[in-house]
Amino acid sequence: IRYQGPATRSVLDMRGSVYWDVYGLHRTYDIAAGARKGDREVVLDSVEGIAVGDALLLDQRNDGGLVDAVGSEGPCTWCSRQEGGRARGQYAEVEGIRGRTVELGLPLFLDLSPALAPEAVLISARSLVRRAGVEDLALTQAEPVNDYIVEMDGTQHCWLQNVEISGMHRRGVWLIESLQSQVRHCTFRDAVSGYGRDRGYGLLIDAQSTANLVEDNLFHAVDGGGMMTAGGAIGNVLAYNYLPDIRFDDPWWMIAGPVLNHAAHPSMNLWEGNIGPQIGGDFIHGSSSHQTVFRSYSAGCAEAATANNNAVDLQYKNRFMTVIGCVLGTPGRSDTYEQAWPEARSNQARTIWRLGYGGPGGAGETEVGDTLLRHGNWDAVTGATVWDPSVPER
Repeated sequence: IRYQGPATRSVLDMRGSVYWDVYGLHRTYDIAAGARKGDREVVLDSVEGIAVGDALLLDQRNDGGLVDAVGSEGPCTWCSRQEGGRARGQYAEVEGIRGRTVELGLPLFLDLSPALAPEAVLISARSLVRRAGVEDLALTQAEPVNDYIVEMDGTQHCWLQNVEISGMHRRGVWLIESLQSQVRHCTFRDAVSGYGRDRGYGLLIDAQSTANLVEDNLFHAVDGGGMMTAGGAIGNVLAYNYLPDIRFDDPWWMIAGPVLNHAAHPSMNLWEGNIGPQIGGDFIHGSSSHQTVFRSYSAGCAEAATANNNAVDLQYKNRFMTVIGCVLGTPGRSDTYEQAWPEARSNQARTIWRLGYGGPGGAGETEVGDTLLRHGNWDAVTGATVWDPSVPER
C-alpha cells in the first residue's frame, strides 16, 4: 500500500476509543486500600458499571520524587491524566468481579499507594480493538503528509507481523493505550521527512501501554532511537531487535538507540538481546525507573559522529536501572570507562558509561549511578567482564 492521498492521520489505523474513555467519559473509581505489585485484584469503592471483559487503567499521582513529569523542556502535560500528574499506571482486563473486588487479567507491575490517591478508570470492552492483525504487507506514503504509518491506539491482543514500514513522517508505529499486543518480524526503514526532534521515529510505545511485545524487528535509516518507551509504558518486552542505522539531523551527534525513556515515566520494561548504537534514557520530558537491559550489544560509537559517543547514557532521574550481561563499546574506539555527575562532562570522550547529566538548566545527580545495578558486562575499555562484588553468587 502506497498512500498518495491528502493528509489524514495514519496510513493504517487500528484505533478504538480508549482515549475518550480516559479523557472524556472519565469514569473513575477509588482504590482506597491501595494494592501491591504482583497482585491480580484490586478493591474499589464501587463496581457499578464495570463488567467482565472491560479493562481498567490503574494509576496514581506522581510521588514528587522518583516520578517527575517536568522534564528539561518543561511539563509533560500529555504524559498521562491530570496533565501528566499520573504518569505511572497500567492497563488490565477485568476477568472477574466479587463484591467490590475486581480480578485482573494481568498482575500489577507497581505498588499502588493509598497516599497517592490510586484510581481505576473504566475502559469499556467496546472501546478496545481486539484480536486484529496485519501480516505480510508493505506500507508507505509518497509524501510526508500523514504523521503515522501505523497507529495502534487502544488495542489488545492485536499484532503486526512481517510488515515493512517506510516513509514515516513522525512515527512508523505509535503504540498507545494498548495492552498485550505484538509487533514482530517487521522492517522499519527510510523516514521521508528528515530525522530528529519529533521526526522520523521508528516505533514508540506510549500512553501507559502495558505488556506488549516488540520482537525481532529491523530499524534502518530512522530516528527516535529506532524504538523507545515513553508516557508511562510499563511491563513491555522489547527483544532481539537490530538497529544498525539510527540517524539524527545533526550527524556529528550520535543519537541513542534504543531509548529507554523519552517522556515520564516508563518503568518495568525488559530490553533483551537488542543490537544498537547506544542504550539511552533522557530527561527531556521527565523521569524513568526500574527498567532492565539484558544480554544486549551497544556499540557506543557511530562512524561519522564526533560527539555523544556513549555506550550507555542514562540522564538525570533515570534511576534504579539494571544493565546485565551486555557487551558495551567498540574496541579501538571507546576510550573512557565512565563519566558521572558531578565530574565535568566531555562530549568528545567515547565512554562506556555516562551517568546523571542532562537535568534542567544543566543540573545533574549522583542517584542515577548510585541506584544503577550493572553486573557481568564486558566493555571495550577494560577489555574484561566487570562484575559487581555486592551481588551474591548462587
